[in-house]
Amino acid sequence: MQNKKYSHLDILFTETDKIKLSELKVLLVGAGGIGCEVLKNLVLLGIPFIDVIDLDTIDISNLNRQFLFQKPHVGKPKSIVARESVRRFNDDENIVITSYMQKIQEFNVEFFERFDIVINALDNADARSYVNKMCLFTGKPLIETGTAGHLGQTTCHFSGVQCFDCEPREAQKTFPVCTIRSTPSAPIHCIVWAKNFLFPKLFQKLEEENDNDENSEDKESRKNEEDGYKKLLNERNNKEFEKMILKKVYKDDIIKLASLEKLWKGKKKPQPISSFDAKQPSNDSQKVWSLEENVFVFLKSVKNLNERFLDGQELFFDKDDEDAMEFVTSASNLRSIVFEIQTKSLFQAKSMAGNIIPAIATSNAMVSSLAIISLIKLLKNEKSKLGTTFLSPHPLPKVPRLLTHCKTLSRPDPNCSFCSANRAITKVDTNETNLNSFINLIASSFEFEAEEATVMIDGRLLFDPDFDDNLEKSLNSLGIKDASIVVVSTENEEQHPIYISIVHSQADQPMIYNIVKAANLKKRKAESESDDSDREIDAKKIKSVEVIADQDFVLIE
Repeated sequence: MQNKKYSHLDILFTETDKIKLSELKVLLVGAGGIGCEVLKNLVLLGIPFIDVIDLDTIDISNLNRQFLFQKPHVGKPKSIVARESVRRFNDDENIVITSYMQKIQEFNVEFFERFDIVINALDNADARSYVNKMCLFTGKPLIETGTAGHLGQTTCHFSGVQCFDCEPREAQKTFPVCTIRSTPSAPIHCIVWAKNFLFPKLFQKLEEENDNDENSEDKESRKNEEDGYKKLLNERNNKEFEKMILKKVYKDDIIKLASLEKLWKGKKKPQPISSFDAKQPSNDSQKVWSLEENVFVFLKSVKNLNERFLDGQELFFDKDDEDAMEFVTSASNLRSIVFEIQTKSLFQAKSMAGNIIPAIATSNAMVSSLAIISLIKLLKNEKSKLGTTFLSPHPLPKVPRLLTHCKTLSRPDPNCSFCSANRAITKVDTNETNLNSFINLIASSFEFEAEEATVMIDGRLLFDPDFDDNLEKSLNSLGIKDASIVVVSTENEEQHPIYISIVHSQADQPMIYNIVKAANLKKRKAESESDDSDREIDAKKIKSVEVIADQDFVLIE
Protein backbone atom coordinates (compact mmCIF):
# COMPACT_ATOMS: atom_id res chain seq x y z
CA MET A 1 0.00 0.00 0.00
CA GLN A 2 2.47 2.62 -1.27
CA ASN A 3 -0.18 4.78 -2.97
CA LYS A 4 0.03 8.43 -1.84
CA LYS A 5 -3.72 8.52 -1.30
CA TYR A 6 -3.13 6.29 1.74
CA SER A 7 -0.37 8.42 3.28
CA HIS A 8 -2.76 9.47 6.05
CA LEU A 9 -2.64 5.89 7.33
CA ASP A 10 1.02 6.25 8.28
CA ILE A 11 0.06 7.72 11.65
CA LEU A 12 -2.21 4.73 12.39
CA PHE A 13 -0.31 1.71 11.16
CA THR A 14 3.13 0.19 11.31
CA GLU A 15 4.55 -1.42 8.18
CA THR A 16 3.45 -4.81 9.53
CA ASP A 17 -0.07 -3.47 10.05
CA LYS A 18 -0.11 -2.14 6.49
CA ILE A 19 0.78 -5.56 5.14
CA LYS A 20 -2.14 -7.05 7.08
CA LEU A 21 -4.40 -4.28 5.80
CA SER A 22 -3.37 -4.95 2.20
CA GLU A 23 -4.52 -8.57 2.54
CA LEU A 24 -7.67 -8.04 4.62
CA LYS A 25 -10.96 -9.60 3.50
CA VAL A 26 -14.07 -8.01 5.03
CA LEU A 27 -17.71 -9.10 4.78
CA LEU A 28 -20.24 -6.30 5.27
CA VAL A 29 -23.78 -7.53 5.92
CA GLY A 30 -26.26 -4.73 5.24
CA ALA A 31 -26.01 -1.72 2.91
CA GLY A 32 -28.52 0.58 4.59
CA GLY A 33 -27.93 3.62 6.78
CA ILE A 34 -24.98 2.24 8.74
CA GLY A 35 -23.85 -0.06 5.93
CA CYS A 36 -23.35 2.83 3.47
CA GLU A 37 -21.19 4.67 5.99
CA VAL A 38 -19.16 1.56 6.85
CA LEU A 39 -18.59 0.75 3.17
CA LYS A 40 -17.34 4.28 2.50
CA ASN A 41 -14.95 4.05 5.47
CA LEU A 42 -13.65 0.64 4.37
CA VAL A 43 -12.92 2.01 0.90
CA LEU A 44 -11.14 5.06 2.33
CA LEU A 45 -8.98 2.69 4.38
CA GLY A 46 -8.08 0.90 1.16
CA ILE A 47 -9.43 -2.50 2.27
CA PRO A 48 -8.69 -4.61 -0.83
CA PHE A 49 -11.44 -7.23 -0.63
CA ILE A 50 -14.96 -6.25 0.44
CA ASP A 51 -18.12 -8.32 -0.02
CA VAL A 52 -21.49 -6.64 0.55
CA ILE A 53 -24.76 -8.51 1.16
CA ASP A 54 -28.18 -6.85 1.17
CA LEU A 55 -31.50 -8.27 -0.01
CA ASP A 56 -33.32 -4.92 -0.15
CA THR A 57 -33.95 -2.49 -2.97
CA ILE A 58 -33.68 1.28 -2.61
CA ASP A 59 -36.78 3.18 -1.53
CA ILE A 60 -37.36 6.92 -1.79
CA SER A 61 -37.50 7.08 2.02
CA ASN A 62 -33.85 5.90 2.18
CA LEU A 63 -32.44 8.91 0.37
CA ASN A 64 -32.30 11.31 3.33
CA ARG A 65 -29.70 9.24 5.19
CA GLN A 66 -28.31 6.50 2.91
CA PHE A 67 -26.04 8.86 1.02
CA LEU A 68 -24.74 6.37 -1.57
CA PHE A 69 -28.20 6.37 -3.15
CA GLN A 70 -29.91 9.05 -5.26
CA LYS A 71 -33.35 9.39 -6.83
CA PRO A 72 -32.47 7.55 -10.08
CA HIS A 73 -31.47 4.54 -7.95
CA VAL A 74 -34.95 4.00 -6.45
CA GLY A 75 -36.06 0.41 -7.01
CA LYS A 76 -32.54 -0.89 -7.66
CA PRO A 77 -30.62 -3.33 -5.38
CA LYS A 78 -28.85 -1.61 -2.49
CA SER A 79 -25.78 -3.84 -2.58
CA ILE A 80 -25.12 -3.25 -6.29
CA VAL A 81 -25.70 0.51 -6.24
CA ALA A 82 -23.60 0.90 -3.07
CA ARG A 83 -20.74 -0.97 -4.72
CA GLU A 84 -20.86 1.33 -7.75
CA SER A 85 -21.46 4.61 -5.89
CA VAL A 86 -18.72 4.20 -3.31
CA ARG A 87 -16.10 4.27 -6.07
CA ARG A 88 -16.29 8.06 -6.15
CA PHE A 89 -14.60 8.10 -2.73
CA ASN A 90 -11.73 5.92 -3.88
CA ASP A 91 -11.18 4.77 -7.46
CA ASP A 92 -8.29 2.46 -6.55
CA GLU A 93 -8.51 -0.43 -9.02
CA ASN A 94 -6.94 -2.77 -6.47
CA ILE A 95 -10.07 -2.63 -4.32
CA VAL A 96 -12.39 -5.49 -5.25
CA ILE A 97 -16.00 -5.07 -4.10
CA THR A 98 -18.42 -7.95 -4.63
CA SER A 99 -22.16 -7.53 -4.05
CA TYR A 100 -24.94 -10.03 -3.37
CA MET A 101 -28.70 -9.53 -3.37
CA GLN A 102 -29.63 -12.58 -1.31
CA LYS A 103 -30.90 -13.56 2.12
CA ILE A 104 -28.01 -13.94 4.53
CA GLN A 105 -29.39 -17.36 5.54
CA GLU A 106 -28.47 -18.66 2.06
CA PHE A 107 -24.73 -18.34 2.76
CA ASN A 108 -23.04 -21.33 4.39
CA VAL A 109 -20.01 -21.54 6.66
CA GLU A 110 -17.61 -22.05 3.74
CA PHE A 111 -18.59 -18.60 2.49
CA PHE A 112 -17.93 -17.04 5.91
CA GLU A 113 -14.59 -18.84 6.20
CA ARG A 114 -13.25 -16.72 3.33
CA PHE A 115 -13.22 -13.55 5.43
CA ASP A 116 -11.00 -12.19 8.16
CA ILE A 117 -13.63 -9.91 9.75
CA VAL A 118 -17.42 -9.68 9.46
CA ILE A 119 -19.28 -6.40 10.07
CA ASN A 120 -23.00 -6.59 10.76
CA ALA A 121 -25.15 -3.58 9.80
CA LEU A 122 -28.56 -5.25 9.84
CA ASP A 123 -31.83 -4.29 11.52
CA ASN A 124 -33.32 -7.80 11.49
CA ALA A 125 -32.81 -9.81 14.68
CA ASP A 126 -33.16 -13.24 13.02
CA ALA A 127 -30.62 -12.38 10.32
CA ARG A 128 -28.22 -10.96 12.91
CA SER A 129 -28.54 -14.10 14.98
CA TYR A 130 -27.71 -16.18 11.91
CA VAL A 131 -24.57 -14.12 11.25
CA ASN A 132 -23.62 -14.58 14.90
CA LYS A 133 -23.94 -18.35 14.54
CA MET A 134 -21.87 -18.42 11.35
CA CYS A 135 -19.10 -16.45 13.05
CA LEU A 136 -19.14 -18.82 16.02
CA PHE A 137 -19.02 -21.84 13.69
CA THR A 138 -16.06 -20.42 11.75
CA GLY A 139 -14.27 -18.52 14.52
CA LYS A 140 -14.39 -15.23 12.62
CA PRO A 141 -14.56 -11.82 14.31
CA LEU A 142 -17.92 -10.12 13.99
CA ILE A 143 -18.38 -6.40 14.57
CA GLU A 144 -22.04 -5.63 15.39
CA THR A 145 -23.43 -2.13 14.88
CA GLY A 146 -26.73 -0.44 15.61
CA THR A 147 -28.57 2.84 15.98
CA ALA A 148 -31.97 3.95 17.25
CA GLY A 149 -32.55 7.65 16.78
CA HIS A 150 -29.81 9.53 18.66
CA LEU A 151 -28.66 6.32 20.35
CA GLY A 152 -26.20 3.83 18.94
CA GLN A 153 -23.53 1.33 19.80
CA THR A 154 -20.73 -0.85 18.53
CA THR A 155 -20.18 -4.14 20.33
CA CYS A 156 -17.41 -6.70 20.10
CA HIS A 157 -17.77 -10.28 21.31
CA PHE A 158 -15.33 -13.14 20.97
CA SER A 159 -14.31 -16.36 22.68
CA GLY A 160 -14.68 -15.91 26.41
CA VAL A 161 -17.23 -13.09 26.25
CA GLN A 162 -20.93 -12.78 25.45
CA CYS A 163 -22.20 -13.56 21.97
CA PHE A 164 -25.09 -11.74 20.30
CA ASP A 165 -27.58 -14.42 21.39
CA CYS A 166 -26.50 -14.11 25.04
CA GLU A 167 -28.26 -10.76 25.23
CA PRO A 168 -32.01 -11.06 25.93
CA ARG A 169 -34.14 -9.32 23.29
CA GLU A 170 -37.24 -7.35 24.18
CA ALA A 171 -40.26 -9.13 22.74
CA GLN A 172 -42.51 -7.19 20.41
CA LYS A 173 -45.56 -5.95 22.29
CA THR A 174 -48.71 -7.92 21.57
CA PHE A 175 -52.40 -7.33 22.26
CA PRO A 176 -55.29 -9.71 23.02
CA VAL A 177 -57.09 -10.87 19.88
CA CYS A 178 -60.49 -9.94 21.29
CA THR A 179 -59.31 -6.35 21.91
CA ILE A 180 -57.96 -5.96 18.39
CA ARG A 181 -60.95 -7.58 16.70
CA SER A 182 -63.87 -6.33 18.78
CA THR A 183 -63.11 -3.72 21.44
CA PRO A 184 -60.23 -1.42 20.43
CA SER A 185 -59.52 1.51 22.73
CA ALA A 186 -56.30 3.02 21.33
CA PRO A 187 -54.95 4.00 17.90
CA ILE A 188 -52.40 1.18 17.99
CA HIS A 189 -55.22 -1.37 18.32
CA CYS A 190 -56.77 -0.08 15.09
CA ILE A 191 -53.42 0.01 13.29
CA VAL A 192 -52.62 -3.58 14.30
CA TRP A 193 -56.11 -4.61 13.14
CA ALA A 194 -55.65 -2.93 9.74
CA LYS A 195 -52.14 -4.32 9.26
CA ASN A 196 -52.48 -7.84 10.67
CA PHE A 197 -56.16 -8.68 10.12
CA LEU A 198 -57.79 -6.66 7.34
CA PHE A 199 -54.81 -6.41 4.96
CA PRO A 200 -54.14 -10.20 4.94
CA LYS A 201 -57.88 -10.88 4.75
CA LEU A 202 -58.28 -8.87 1.55
CA PHE A 203 -54.96 -9.39 -0.20
CA GLN A 204 -53.56 -12.72 0.95
CA LYS A 205 -54.78 -16.30 0.84
CA LEU A 206 -57.61 -16.87 3.31
CA GLU A 207 -56.92 -19.26 6.18
CA GLU A 208 -59.11 -20.55 8.96
CA GLU A 209 -58.71 -18.45 12.10
CA ASN A 210 -58.38 -19.57 15.69
CA ASP A 211 -61.13 -17.92 17.74
CA ASN A 212 -60.40 -19.58 21.07
CA ASP A 213 -60.13 -16.20 22.78
CA GLU A 214 -63.70 -15.17 21.90
CA ASN A 215 -66.96 -15.90 23.67
CA SER A 216 -69.62 -17.99 21.94
CA GLU A 217 -71.82 -15.04 20.95
CA ASP A 218 -68.91 -13.13 19.45
CA LYS A 219 -67.64 -16.32 17.81
CA GLU A 220 -70.93 -16.75 15.95
CA SER A 221 -70.77 -13.15 14.80
CA ARG A 222 -67.21 -13.68 13.66
CA LYS A 223 -68.22 -16.77 11.65
CA ASN A 224 -70.89 -14.77 9.86
CA GLU A 225 -68.31 -12.07 9.17
CA GLU A 226 -65.88 -14.59 7.68
CA ASP A 227 -68.59 -16.06 5.46
CA GLY A 228 -69.33 -12.55 4.26
CA TYR A 229 -65.67 -11.97 3.38
CA LYS A 230 -65.46 -15.20 1.40
CA LYS A 231 -68.55 -14.26 -0.59
CA LEU A 232 -67.36 -10.71 -1.17
CA LEU A 233 -63.86 -11.69 -2.28
CA ASN A 234 -65.40 -13.59 -5.17
CA GLU A 235 -66.40 -10.16 -6.51
CA ARG A 236 -62.84 -8.92 -7.06
CA ASN A 237 -63.54 -8.18 -10.73
CA ASN A 238 -66.57 -6.07 -9.87
CA LYS A 239 -65.96 -2.37 -10.61
CA GLU A 240 -67.61 -1.54 -7.29
CA PHE A 241 -65.40 -3.95 -5.30
CA GLU A 242 -63.69 -1.30 -3.15
CA LYS A 243 -67.03 0.35 -2.30
CA MET A 244 -68.48 -3.05 -1.38
CA ILE A 245 -65.55 -3.64 1.01
CA LEU A 246 -65.97 -0.18 2.54
CA LYS A 247 -69.68 -0.74 3.21
CA LYS A 248 -69.19 -4.23 4.65
CA VAL A 249 -66.31 -3.36 6.99
CA TYR A 250 -67.48 -0.01 8.35
CA LYS A 251 -71.24 -0.29 8.22
CA ASP A 252 -72.64 -3.83 7.98
CA ASP A 253 -70.07 -5.51 10.26
CA ILE A 254 -70.21 -2.68 12.80
CA ILE A 255 -74.01 -2.88 13.00
CA LYS A 256 -73.70 -6.60 13.76
CA LEU A 257 -70.91 -6.02 16.29
CA ALA A 258 -72.92 -3.32 18.08
CA SER A 259 -75.85 -5.74 18.41
CA LEU A 260 -73.85 -7.97 20.78
CA GLU A 261 -75.31 -6.60 24.03
CA LYS A 262 -73.07 -8.61 26.39
CA LEU A 263 -69.97 -7.23 24.71
CA TRP A 264 -70.94 -3.62 25.41
CA LYS A 265 -72.11 -3.73 29.02
CA GLY A 266 -70.64 -0.61 30.61
CA LYS A 267 -69.03 0.40 27.32
CA LYS A 268 -69.97 2.75 24.51
CA LYS A 269 -71.11 0.92 21.38
CA PRO A 270 -69.32 1.53 18.09
CA GLN A 271 -71.16 3.69 15.58
CA PRO A 272 -71.25 2.57 11.92
CA ILE A 273 -70.22 5.09 9.31
CA SER A 274 -73.38 6.39 7.66
CA SER A 275 -71.91 8.52 4.89
CA PHE A 276 -69.17 7.53 2.47
CA ASP A 277 -68.57 10.84 0.75
CA ALA A 278 -64.99 11.08 -0.51
CA LYS A 279 -62.57 13.98 -0.76
CA GLN A 280 -58.99 13.88 -2.02
CA PRO A 281 -56.49 14.87 0.73
CA SER A 282 -53.38 17.00 0.36
CA ASN A 283 -49.94 15.43 -0.02
CA ASP A 284 -48.93 16.43 3.51
CA SER A 285 -48.09 13.19 5.34
CA GLN A 286 -48.15 15.06 8.67
CA LYS A 287 -51.79 16.11 8.26
CA VAL A 288 -54.54 14.07 9.92
CA TRP A 289 -57.19 13.21 7.33
CA SER A 290 -60.89 13.95 7.75
CA LEU A 291 -63.55 11.24 7.40
CA GLU A 292 -64.06 12.12 3.73
CA GLU A 293 -60.31 12.08 3.05
CA ASN A 294 -59.90 8.70 4.75
CA VAL A 295 -62.74 7.32 2.59
CA PHE A 296 -61.01 8.62 -0.57
CA VAL A 297 -57.63 7.09 0.37
CA PHE A 298 -59.23 3.79 1.43
CA LEU A 299 -61.08 3.42 -1.89
CA LYS A 300 -57.97 4.33 -3.89
CA SER A 301 -55.62 1.99 -2.00
CA VAL A 302 -58.04 -0.96 -2.11
CA LYS A 303 -58.45 -0.46 -5.86
CA ASN A 304 -54.68 -0.35 -6.43
CA LEU A 305 -53.92 -3.32 -4.19
CA ASN A 306 -56.74 -5.38 -5.70
CA GLU A 307 -55.40 -4.75 -9.21
CA ARG A 308 -51.96 -5.92 -8.08
CA PHE A 309 -53.53 -9.00 -6.48
CA LEU A 310 -55.39 -9.82 -9.71
CA ASP A 311 -52.12 -9.44 -11.63
CA GLY A 312 -50.73 -12.29 -9.54
CA GLN A 313 -48.56 -10.28 -7.17
CA GLU A 314 -47.92 -11.80 -3.74
CA LEU A 315 -48.82 -8.97 -1.39
CA PHE A 316 -47.33 -8.48 2.06
CA PHE A 317 -47.43 -5.41 4.25
CA ASP A 318 -44.39 -3.20 3.82
CA LYS A 319 -44.20 0.22 5.45
CA ASP A 320 -42.39 1.48 2.33
CA ASP A 321 -45.15 0.25 -0.01
CA GLU A 322 -47.23 3.39 -0.68
CA ASP A 323 -50.48 1.52 -1.42
CA ALA A 324 -50.11 -0.73 1.63
CA MET A 325 -49.27 2.14 3.97
CA GLU A 326 -52.15 4.31 2.71
CA PHE A 327 -54.47 1.34 3.13
CA VAL A 328 -53.39 0.71 6.74
CA THR A 329 -53.60 4.41 7.63
CA SER A 330 -57.06 4.99 6.13
CA ALA A 331 -58.43 1.62 7.30
CA SER A 332 -57.24 2.17 10.87
CA ASN A 333 -58.51 5.77 10.91
CA LEU A 334 -61.96 4.74 9.72
CA ARG A 335 -62.05 2.11 12.47
CA SER A 336 -60.90 4.73 14.98
CA ILE A 337 -63.78 6.97 13.88
CA VAL A 338 -66.21 4.08 14.41
CA PHE A 339 -64.92 3.56 17.98
CA GLU A 340 -64.35 7.27 18.72
CA ILE A 341 -60.58 6.89 18.99
CA GLN A 342 -58.06 9.54 17.98
CA THR A 343 -57.00 9.27 14.33
CA LYS A 344 -53.41 9.49 13.10
CA SER A 345 -51.56 11.05 10.18
CA LEU A 346 -49.86 8.92 7.53
CA PHE A 347 -46.49 9.73 9.11
CA GLN A 348 -47.66 8.74 12.60
CA ALA A 349 -49.33 5.55 11.38
CA LYS A 350 -46.19 4.56 9.48
CA SER A 351 -44.11 4.93 12.62
CA MET A 352 -46.53 2.79 14.60
CA ALA A 353 -47.17 0.15 11.93
CA GLY A 354 -43.50 -0.28 11.13
CA ASN A 355 -42.31 0.03 14.74
CA ILE A 356 -40.05 2.77 13.42
CA ILE A 357 -37.59 4.73 15.46
CA PRO A 358 -36.51 7.58 13.16
CA ALA A 359 -33.07 6.99 11.65
CA ILE A 360 -30.58 9.85 11.96
CA ALA A 361 -27.72 10.15 9.48
CA THR A 362 -25.23 11.54 12.01
CA SER A 363 -25.85 8.63 14.41
CA ASN A 364 -25.19 6.19 11.57
CA ALA A 365 -21.97 8.02 10.67
CA MET A 366 -20.71 8.00 14.27
CA VAL A 367 -21.48 4.32 14.84
CA SER A 368 -19.88 3.30 11.54
CA SER A 369 -16.74 5.19 12.60
CA LEU A 370 -16.73 3.31 15.90
CA ALA A 371 -17.00 0.06 13.94
CA ILE A 372 -13.94 1.00 11.89
CA ILE A 373 -12.06 1.83 15.10
CA SER A 374 -12.90 -1.69 16.32
CA LEU A 375 -11.63 -3.11 13.03
CA ILE A 376 -8.35 -1.20 13.44
CA LYS A 377 -7.93 -2.51 16.99
CA LEU A 378 -8.43 -6.04 15.71
CA LEU A 379 -5.92 -5.50 12.94
CA LYS A 380 -3.36 -4.15 15.43
CA ASN A 381 -4.00 -7.00 17.90
CA GLU A 382 -5.32 -4.53 20.47
CA LYS A 383 -8.08 -6.85 21.58
CA SER A 384 -7.63 -5.72 25.17
CA LYS A 385 -9.03 -2.30 24.20
CA LEU A 386 -12.29 -3.65 22.80
CA GLY A 387 -15.65 -3.36 24.54
CA THR A 388 -19.12 -2.01 23.91
CA THR A 389 -19.08 1.67 22.94
CA PHE A 390 -22.30 3.70 23.21
CA LEU A 391 -23.28 7.06 21.81
CA SER A 392 -24.46 9.44 24.55
CA PRO A 393 -27.45 11.49 23.37
CA HIS A 394 -26.31 14.18 25.82
CA PRO A 395 -22.92 14.62 27.50
CA LEU A 396 -22.74 12.59 30.70
CA PRO A 397 -23.47 14.74 33.79
CA LYS A 398 -20.19 14.05 35.59
CA VAL A 399 -18.07 13.97 32.44
CA PRO A 400 -18.83 17.11 30.40
CA ARG A 401 -18.37 16.92 26.63
CA LEU A 402 -18.06 13.11 26.63
CA LEU A 403 -20.23 11.96 23.71
CA THR A 404 -19.40 8.25 23.93
CA HIS A 405 -18.83 5.86 26.78
CA CYS A 406 -17.56 2.30 26.88
CA LYS A 407 -18.63 -0.75 28.86
CA THR A 408 -16.31 -3.63 29.65
CA LEU A 409 -17.02 -7.08 28.31
CA SER A 410 -19.17 -9.72 30.02
CA ARG A 411 -18.67 -13.45 30.25
CA PRO A 412 -20.86 -15.74 28.12
CA ASP A 413 -24.25 -16.51 29.59
CA PRO A 414 -24.17 -20.18 30.66
CA ASN A 415 -27.83 -20.38 29.66
CA CYS A 416 -27.23 -19.03 26.14
CA SER A 417 -28.91 -21.35 23.67
CA PHE A 418 -26.03 -21.17 21.23
CA CYS A 419 -22.56 -20.21 22.47
CA SER A 420 -22.99 -22.44 25.55
CA ALA A 421 -23.98 -25.37 23.32
CA ASN A 422 -21.93 -27.88 21.34
CA ARG A 423 -21.43 -27.11 17.68
CA ALA A 424 -19.78 -28.49 14.57
CA ILE A 425 -19.75 -28.21 10.79
CA THR A 426 -20.76 -31.19 8.67
CA LYS A 427 -19.99 -31.66 4.98
CA VAL A 428 -22.47 -34.10 3.55
CA ASP A 429 -24.29 -34.95 0.34
CA THR A 430 -27.79 -33.96 1.41
CA ASN A 431 -29.33 -35.75 -1.58
CA GLU A 432 -27.70 -39.12 -0.90
CA THR A 433 -27.28 -39.21 2.89
CA ASN A 434 -30.26 -40.33 4.94
CA LEU A 435 -31.21 -39.11 8.39
CA ASN A 436 -30.08 -42.34 10.07
CA SER A 437 -26.52 -42.00 8.75
CA PHE A 438 -26.44 -38.35 9.74
CA ILE A 439 -27.53 -39.08 13.33
CA ASN A 440 -24.92 -41.84 13.66
CA LEU A 441 -22.19 -39.44 12.50
CA ILE A 442 -23.16 -36.84 15.09
CA ALA A 443 -23.60 -39.44 17.85
CA SER A 444 -20.13 -40.91 17.30
CA SER A 445 -18.51 -37.46 17.27
CA PHE A 446 -20.23 -36.27 20.45
CA GLU A 447 -20.29 -39.64 22.25
CA PHE A 448 -23.95 -40.41 22.82
CA GLU A 449 -26.33 -43.18 21.76
CA ALA A 450 -27.98 -42.44 18.41
CA GLU A 451 -31.29 -43.89 19.65
CA GLU A 452 -31.46 -41.19 22.33
CA ALA A 453 -31.25 -38.30 19.88
CA THR A 454 -33.88 -35.67 19.13
CA VAL A 455 -33.33 -33.91 15.80
CA MET A 456 -34.99 -30.63 14.86
CA ILE A 457 -34.71 -27.99 12.15
CA ASP A 458 -36.45 -24.60 12.28
CA GLY A 459 -38.58 -25.83 15.19
CA ARG A 460 -39.70 -28.91 13.22
CA LEU A 461 -39.21 -32.39 14.72
CA LEU A 462 -37.45 -34.85 12.40
CA PHE A 463 -36.59 -37.64 14.86
CA ASP A 464 -36.85 -38.63 18.51
CA PRO A 465 -37.00 -41.97 20.35
CA ASP A 466 -40.76 -42.16 19.75
CA PHE A 467 -40.73 -40.91 16.15
CA ASP A 468 -38.50 -42.72 13.67
CA ASP A 469 -40.52 -42.43 10.44
CA ASN A 470 -37.88 -40.29 8.72
CA LEU A 471 -34.74 -42.37 9.31
CA GLU A 472 -34.46 -43.67 5.75
CA LYS A 473 -35.35 -40.37 4.08
CA SER A 474 -32.67 -38.18 2.51
CA LEU A 475 -31.66 -35.04 4.35
CA ASN A 476 -32.73 -32.87 1.42
CA SER A 477 -36.22 -34.36 1.39
CA LEU A 478 -36.54 -33.37 5.05
CA GLY A 479 -35.53 -29.77 4.40
CA ILE A 480 -31.89 -30.17 5.46
CA LYS A 481 -29.87 -28.47 2.75
CA ASP A 482 -26.81 -26.29 2.27
CA ALA A 483 -26.57 -23.59 5.00
CA SER A 484 -29.18 -25.29 7.22
CA ILE A 485 -28.63 -25.39 10.97
CA VAL A 486 -29.77 -28.63 12.59
CA VAL A 487 -30.23 -28.97 16.36
CA VAL A 488 -29.53 -32.36 17.97
CA SER A 489 -30.24 -32.99 21.65
CA THR A 490 -30.50 -35.98 23.99
CA GLU A 491 -32.38 -36.89 27.15
CA ASN A 492 -29.12 -36.58 29.12
CA GLU A 493 -29.27 -33.36 31.15
CA GLU A 494 -25.47 -33.21 31.15
CA GLN A 495 -25.42 -33.13 27.35
CA HIS A 496 -25.71 -29.69 25.76
CA PRO A 497 -27.72 -29.31 22.56
CA ILE A 498 -25.58 -29.71 19.45
CA TYR A 499 -25.84 -27.19 16.61
CA ILE A 500 -24.75 -28.57 13.24
CA SER A 501 -24.09 -26.27 10.29
CA ILE A 502 -24.65 -28.10 7.00
CA VAL A 503 -22.41 -27.79 3.95
CA HIS A 504 -23.77 -29.65 0.94
CA SER A 505 -20.95 -31.58 -0.72
CA GLN A 506 -20.85 -34.45 -3.20
CA ALA A 507 -17.91 -36.05 -1.43
CA ASP A 508 -18.06 -39.82 -1.05
CA GLN A 509 -17.98 -39.73 2.74
CA PRO A 510 -19.55 -37.14 5.06
CA MET A 511 -17.12 -35.35 7.35
CA ILE A 512 -17.50 -33.37 10.54
CA TYR A 513 -15.05 -30.67 11.64
CA ASN A 514 -14.64 -27.50 13.75
CA ILE A 515 -16.09 -29.45 16.64
CA VAL A 516 -16.62 -27.36 19.78
CA LYS A 517 -17.69 -29.26 22.89
CA ALA A 518 -19.33 -27.14 25.57
CA ALA A 519 -18.21 -27.32 29.17
CA ASN A 520 -20.31 -29.29 31.64
CA LEU A 521 -23.58 -27.39 32.03
CA LYS A 522 -23.88 -27.76 35.81
CA LYS A 523 -20.25 -26.75 36.29
CA ARG A 524 -20.68 -23.59 34.21
CA LYS A 525 -23.89 -22.65 36.02
CA ALA A 526 -22.26 -23.20 39.40
CA GLU A 527 -19.30 -21.04 38.43
CA SER A 528 -21.62 -18.31 37.22
CA GLU A 529 -23.81 -18.38 40.34
CA SER A 530 -20.85 -18.47 42.73
CA ASP A 531 -19.32 -15.33 41.26
CA ASP A 532 -21.86 -13.18 39.47
CA SER A 533 -19.66 -10.15 40.01
CA ASP A 534 -17.08 -11.74 37.79
CA ARG A 535 -19.51 -11.90 34.87
CA GLU A 536 -18.33 -8.45 33.83
CA ILE A 537 -14.65 -8.68 33.09
CA ASP A 538 -11.82 -6.48 32.01
CA ALA A 539 -10.85 -7.00 28.40
CA LYS A 540 -7.19 -6.73 29.41
CA LYS A 541 -7.46 -10.16 31.04
CA ILE A 542 -8.21 -11.72 27.66
CA LYS A 543 -5.22 -13.06 25.81
CA SER A 544 -4.45 -11.09 22.66
CA VAL A 545 -4.59 -13.14 19.44
CA GLU A 546 -4.19 -12.58 15.73
CA VAL A 547 -7.15 -11.01 13.96
CA ILE A 548 -7.70 -14.14 11.88
CA ALA A 549 -7.54 -16.53 14.83
CA ASP A 550 -10.51 -18.36 16.30
CA GLN A 551 -12.72 -15.64 17.74
CA ASP A 552 -16.39 -14.85 17.94
CA PHE A 553 -17.64 -11.32 17.47
CA VAL A 554 -20.92 -9.43 17.54
CA LEU A 555 -22.64 -5.94 17.11
CA ILE A 556 -26.17 -4.53 17.32
CA GLU A 557 -28.52 -2.42 15.11
